[in-house]
Amino acid sequence: MSTNQIEMRNTGGLSLPPEQTTVDNFEDSLSTNAVPNAAVVHETTVPDGGYGWVAVFGCAVITWWFVGTTYSWGVIQTALVEEGVSGASTLSFVGSLTVSCIAILAVANARIVSGIGAQKLAFLGVTLLGGGEILAAFVVDNVGALFATVGVVMGVGTSMCFMTVSIIPAQYFQRKRGLANGIVFAAGGLGGAAISLAIERLLDVLGPAWALRIVGILTLGSGLPAAWLIRERAPARRTTFVEWRLFTSLKFDLLFLSGVIATFPLFVPPFFLPLYCQSIQLKPSVGAAMVAIFNFSGALGRIGFGLLCDFVGPLNILFITLLLTGVSMLVLWPFSNTLVPLAVFAIWNGIASGGFFAVMPTVVGSVFGSHKMPIAMGMIVTGWAGGYLMGGPIAGYMLGRYGGVEGGIMAFRPAMYYAGSMSLGAASLVAWMRFRINATLPWSDKATRGTTWATRLRVVPVPSYKPGTGVQTRQLNSRNSVTESQAKTKVERILQNLSGLIDLERACENPFYAISPFLDLYIASELKVLQMLDDQVKQEVKHSRMIGDGDGTAQVPSSNDGSN
Repeated sequence: MSTNQIEMRNTGGLSLPPEQTTVDNFEDSLSTNAVPNAAVVHETTVPDGGYGWVAVFGCAVITWWFVGTTYSWGVIQTALVEEGVSGASTLSFVGSLTVSCIAILAVANARIVSGIGAQKLAFLGVTLLGGGEILAAFVVDNVGALFATVGVVMGVGTSMCFMTVSIIPAQYFQRKRGLANGIVFAAGGLGGAAISLAIERLLDVLGPAWALRIVGILTLGSGLPAAWLIRERAPARRTTFVEWRLFTSLKFDLLFLSGVIATFPLFVPPFFLPLYCQSIQLKPSVGAAMVAIFNFSGALGRIGFGLLCDFVGPLNILFITLLLTGVSMLVLWPFSNTLVPLAVFAIWNGIASGGFFAVMPTVVGSVFGSHKMPIAMGMIVTGWAGGYLMGGPIAGYMLGRYGGVEGGIMAFRPAMYYAGSMSLGAASLVAWMRFRINATLPWSDKATRGTTWATRLRVVPVPSYKPGTGVQTRQLNSRNSVTESQAKTKVERILQNLSGLIDLERACENPFYAISPFLDLYIASELKVLQMLDDQVKQEVKHSRMIGDGDGTAQVPSSNDGSN
């Protein structure tokens, strides 16, 4: 069936084209006027609750530990620098390697989860995460061993945990997907706040080795039961490692590249805030407190921006988070030479950067659907490897090049400007992608004045439809007769509404709007009316042929009009 036709069946259901689904080629789904297909119908069965909240709780506990420990590395890093284990740039590589494993192993983990399931992957991830922390406790004075234990073992565990918590909410939630992802990743921000303060206290009392050992034991003790709570609603389908055809879409390329650039600056503040506090003569405990404030604010940003995704749209929110991140590092941080403005920066940047991690899975899930979430998310996250691995070390190199911690606030500014510029660059790519689809903002006066909601979110052209005949009927004997002109008027009205409904239906697979997906019945009912009108016109034509026009001449359909 061609993309400008609507097929109607007597069942009243929405008939779908046999071609590939929109999740297989979302470039086509956004640039043509094809009718929504089976991928949309699949998403309408998502329960939006039920056991999904239990699964979200399990994911939240796991996120508490893997995000909390990675974001708290800056506190341990400062202690190890003071003990002379190594310099800040080298130790920041250890923490960067941990988080970069999320990107490096993303596609491999997508393949693994389709084979063994999310629950087993979560068990493996938590075991490696906690085990890596315990192993690191025995080699805390050897930087090479820290690369192996913290960087590799914990990194592999972190990557498995990240893949698990990224794909599970999409299986249980559609309308509330942004909220569910926000809750999951907000737990990571809260974990980072609590763990950074706890580690600071443990470092003072017991030292780095026991601090790592205790955190590792707690990770295993609570993370493994949480992994048991995770249940897949539908197993991920087996797929190839990479679906290269997605890179033929400019929109996918822009989303991919924006993630590549955005990850370079994200870990600069949490890794370097403790050192920055030392450079402006603040106590080490203040540095830990700044990391805690940053992480707690990140929790607020994750849940707040996640909730806003369901109202404003994930891609709009993604742009806002990147814009706020860049502005905070270019405008606020370089001039935060006392406690109060520094705390304001930690809150601002924490909220914005935290929102990035909660929003990105929502964007990917909205585009590709839950059944393709693993491979799509894996491909997107793989592009983050460079930023995760090199973002912090580049800032550390700049810091050392311009005088180090002893150089004061001026030594940190090149790293600040580098990080802020990268965030704004990523935001510009997201804006480009956003306005390639629809240059009118959904909340603007121009978009809404004098229109209905069905036409406010117009994405595709009005689908074409022709009544079954081109006969110019005259006055007929039937009291309920419908002339073709009357039928056309009704058809035009219905098509206007139908087009809007189809737009809304397709918006469920569209990252720019978060609309209720349960519109199939409405679309089907309008299609049914079109079918009835078509049948009614055919009956009138048949009747007119039988009775003629009063002079014994029957009417003949126009030869240039289509028929069914």
